[in-house]
Amino acid sequence: MLIDTNRLLADARASVSRAPVPEDLALERGAPDRALDRFAAVYGLALRLGTVGLGAIAAVLSLAPPVAPLWLVPVLGGLAVWCLLFLSVVVRHGLTHRLVVADSLIVCAILLLQGHLVSAAELPNSSAWLLPIATAAVLLAQLRLRPAVGVPIGVLISAADALGQSLATNFQPSMLIGAGILVIQTGLAAATVQLVRRAGRAAELECERQAEQDRDAQVAAARRADEREHFRQLHDTALATLTMVGSGSVRSGSAILHARAASDAAALRALSTGPSRTDRQERLDDRLRSVIETEAADLDIAAALPVVSVRADVAAAISACVGEALRNVVRHSGVDAASVGVSVDRAGRLRVDIRDRGRGFDVRAIGAHSRGVRESILGRMADVGGVAEVLSMPAGGTQVVLRWGDGDRRG
Repeated sequence: MLIDTNRLLADARASVSRAPVPEDLALERGAPDRALDRFAAVYGLALRLGTVGLGAIAAVLSLAPPVAPLWLVPVLGGLAVWCLLFLSVVVRHGLTHRLVVADSLIVCAILLLQGHLVSAAELPNSSAWLLPIATAAVLLAQLRLRPAVGVPIGVLISAADALGQSLATNFQPSMLIGAGILVIQTGLAAATVQLVRRAGRAAELECERQAEQDRDAQVAAARRADEREHFRQLHDTALATLTMVGSGSVRSGSAILHARAASDAAALRALSTGPSRTDRQERLDDRLRSVIETEAADLDIAAALPVVSVRADVAAAISACVGEALRNVVRHSGVDAASVGVSVDRAGRLRVDIRDRGRGFDVRAIGAHSRGVRESILGRMADVGGVAEVLSMPAGGTQVVLRWGDGDRRG
């Protein structure tokens, strides 16, 4: 049976590159602008209702000629109705552009009627109750509209204030104070809002850049882990079988070799299907029995395998480690017997022991290039959050201990 391992590895690696970006790394675009818009809605609503309410009280308390209730009461009533409409729109749709423009035009119209709404004593000093209402309109325009629209509206409100005072009485230079204050407020508010928006967008871009770096790092780590698993599978399957044939452990026409070749082909094909669902439970004892039948057909195995269920990825990792340990017994121990035992302590921690009484070896002599122990056993257990330990000495046999425990098993 011929197996195109290059194609199988390419298919498996492509499955990693198609993996979706983790949800915790996905960044919502425009978040700073939306946060500022929400603030503008709350602040704008409080500003409009507050200035109209306080202004109405000040207007009533400062009622004096030429102000007449015939003018003041309808204007205050109209402002009250406008506040209710303003509240309704903000609650349902937020601080919309049209609402802000309408608010500015209404304020401009009221400012032109200052001669009927503000006492003659207050007009020259620009201390009328209408100034806070006009200030609110200026700030709302800068908060919600683009500078190309908001700044001209602020200037328009300032001009309406100056014109309204001029129409009410003879022009005096002090009348320009209120209009000047509104112009300054327009410029400062527009500049501040733009600085805040730019800072928010710069922060958003930096977050996107950092998220992209984190995503790339995670993808690179996943690919490296995927490649390590591919090498482990190749080492544990096709390369192990070829080593057995080359060393004369099995004959080319034996039934054992045919069974191993079929098992190797299935394992290599599985590389392109991706990892198993980690939330699915599997019987570890069943998997270990299958591994013993495949990898230790020539050994006398003393197996103690109680019924234990673990996550699918953990079961796959442990069974692969046991398979590699048994292959090492066949190839290197010089004995024909070994034991495999599974136990679970009271805390729910799982332990698997593979022992032989063979010739053993010096654990310190394991080189960095040795994939059989470092990758197929130690590295594989580390990838699923477990620990593997190899205990051996020359002429003292070998013991491989696999430990895993997070409470996610069923006995």
